[in-house]
Amino acid sequence: MKHKILFFLVTYLIFSFKGIATADCNFVSGKYSNDLSIPNKINFINIEIPKSGKFNKNFAKIVVSKSKNIPPQLKKKFKANITIKYSFGKCVYEAIVKQSGDWKDHVDFTIGGKPLRSLLVKLKEGNILNAIKFKLFLPETRNNLHEILGTVLMRKLGFIAPETFQVKTIVNGVESVMLFQEHASKEMLERNKRREGPIFEGDESLLWSFKNYKNFSLEPISLARMINKNWFLKGKSSQHISLYSYRKIQRAYLDYSQNMSSRKQLIIFPNGENSMMFQKYFITLLAMNGAHGLRPHNRRFYFNSFTNQFEPIYYDGDLRLDLDSKDFSGHFKVDNELLQNAFTKSFKDTYQNSLKKIFGLNKVLLNFQNRVLIDNEEAKFFFKIAISNTKNNISKLLDKLKKSKSIEFKTSSFTQNINSYLNNQKSLGLKQTVISSLGNLNGNYSGLSLDGDKINLNQNEIGAILSKNNLNQKRTIYISEVNNDIDLEKELKFFENFDGEIVHSKGLKVSVDGLSKKIILYQTNPSDWVLIKNANLSGWNVSFFGIKNKNLNAQEKDQVFNFSGMTGCLNLYNTLFDRTSISVNKANCEDGANIVNSMGNIKKIDVKDAGSDALDIDFSSVNIDHIEVSNAGNDCVDVSGGLYKFKIVNLSNCGDKGVSIGEKSELKINKLLVEIAEIGLSSKDLSLTNVITAQFKKVKYCFEAVQKKQEFGGARLKFGYIDCKKGYIIDKNSIKLLGTK
Repeated sequence: MKHKILFFLVTYLIFSFKGIATADCNFVSGKYSNDLSIPNKINFINIEIPKSGKFNKNFAKIVVSKSKNIPPQLKKKFKANITIKYSFGKCVYEAIVKQSGDWKDHVDFTIGGKPLRSLLVKLKEGNILNAIKFKLFLPETRNNLHEILGTVLMRKLGFIAPETFQVKTIVNGVESVMLFQEHASKEMLERNKRREGPIFEGDESLLWSFKNYKNFSLEPISLARMINKNWFLKGKSSQHISLYSYRKIQRAYLDYSQNMSSRKQLIIFPNGENSMMFQKYFITLLAMNGAHGLRPHNRRFYFNSFTNQFEPIYYDGDLRLDLDSKDFSGHFKVDNELLQNAFTKSFKDTYQNSLKKIFGLNKVLLNFQNRVLIDNEEAKFFFKIAISNTKNNISKLLDKLKKSKSIEFKTSSFTQNINSYLNNQKSLGLKQTVISSLGNLNGNYSGLSLDGDKINLNQNEIGAILSKNNLNQKRTIYISEVNNDIDLEKELKFFENFDGEIVHSKGLKVSVDGLSKKIILYQTNPSDWVLIKNANLSGWNVSFFGIKNKNLNAQEKDQVFNFSGMTGCLNLYNTLFDRTSISVNKANCEDGANIVNSMGNIKKIDVKDAGSDALDIDFSSVNIDHIEVSNAGNDCVDVSGGLYKFKIVNLSNCGDKGVSIGEKSELKINKLLVEIAEIGLSSKDLSLTNVITAQFKKVKYCFEAVQKKQEFGGARLKFGYIDCKKGYIIDKNSIKLLGTK
């Protein structure tokens, strides 16, 4: 009996974490963590609006309104009760719904004359496939199957694209099939393996239904806006990053708006005209006949702090994957001048290599079939035609590009653009204040307008300007006169015999020996940090030596990341590991080491004396032979959003958790030892954790399996052998398995 599980001798606790926005479900979500990620496991979504009379009256007002588009003032909010029925159970939510869509194709009638409409839905609790906010579109408004397959292909190519699928829907008793598409938000970024950050889009507020102006007459003075204002308001670091990226995107839109003719109404360069990423995005949408999504007012962008660049977010391409190249792009002619302006000479070969990620993969077809309500054979037939046409279109475009002469794109100076912009504003008779500079003063801001007026602004007022181009009901925009393309607080370096880039704070000392494959990093200031990115660390040893900050506790910082978006003292992004060794000593950042969007095999990670988390790994696929952590102010090991395998994990003196597994991760540990921690191991938020052998000493609780975040569900936790003399925590949404390997 000595080898039997000791756990059965100890007590357990059941916690039902109040305050977490969970749904009322009749099943344990942790048991169905895989099924909750598959769209065709949903039988239907039923939406009931209690105030149905007002809801129908609102619909009628939209239908009879004289404008071609839906008047913004008619997009009223209504309380709703939502039931989602899965093949294995159901959940009931409270929600807010309102009319979605710009044009009146988003309102329609069934054959029997019952009302149909596109809806924006925000759940007060729970989620649907990890989405809290989403749209239910009338399928015809997004070209139905084309939109679904298009978003699948975009994600396979590495672009950010929203989860999109067909779903049976009942709205106040009216049945129909609708397109579910998640909102551009934190949850969408994390689904696409990106950390939360600023999201921008073209500002459409001036383009239609603005006072007495004709639709699109104000496009020459319509710029950008920030979608996720709440992220800006989270703290000093997010404000710094938001303003930095906002200045850059505004300049790009300013340059476009004053040169629309030469840009063919499509081309915008937020990272500069040589950005390979945007060239790939541009030609991919052209090949899918999706130029509608390239119009700047339809464009969305994510600013990635790791790359210091914008990434395109696919949105509203009006795709037609079944049309060949002669029908390209609707109203937009793909002529030689367009191709000359949009692409560089080196583009073709680079793009063709990236296409290997999607074409010919059965997984792409399966992902598509899981998102449609037609039978598999019909889906396969559509898929073959769409893929064949898209491949042919790409070949024809690349051939056309090859025959076009590359030219250097001519852009105007900022002074020319801003003068042109102000002249357009005057000639169009639009009254708005243009703020040209902002200064931070003790958490508030002092602004200066182009007219020379000084304006004092608080954080909420800045947020309103960034997100709505409005201040106190008056048009107010921010276009910085300062060009901030270079961040003076950090340095980018390349080293001989090193395949990668190193970005670091100015105080950090960096030593790279390409022959012995050693990187040694020394802090001269407790806030020093380094980012190693786009690197191949096969056979390399990386050592970080910090200095303890006696005056600053990592937990007392304004935000967990710094002004450059880094959470770790040692940060590794988009990096390949093989027989790599990493050591960190005395790190006072939020994370001693932070590995993001990386993959491969690590021989050993050793972290000592971390002020907060010792090791944090996000959105990665990593195998580690040996992890050794001693003395961490918070968690010793924290993983999220990835696939992980650890052989031996020895952790001691962890301020909170020994191992924390969250955000839909899968982790297998062969041998785990945790000595001194609040909780030995925590499996959270639809994570699947399998521990072969575990030993917990001097812990308050041996383990927990819980849901912590609204956009996820419970967790699943399995042990083979466990040595534990304390209790554990299991919430109502999670499950544990003991005594199985």
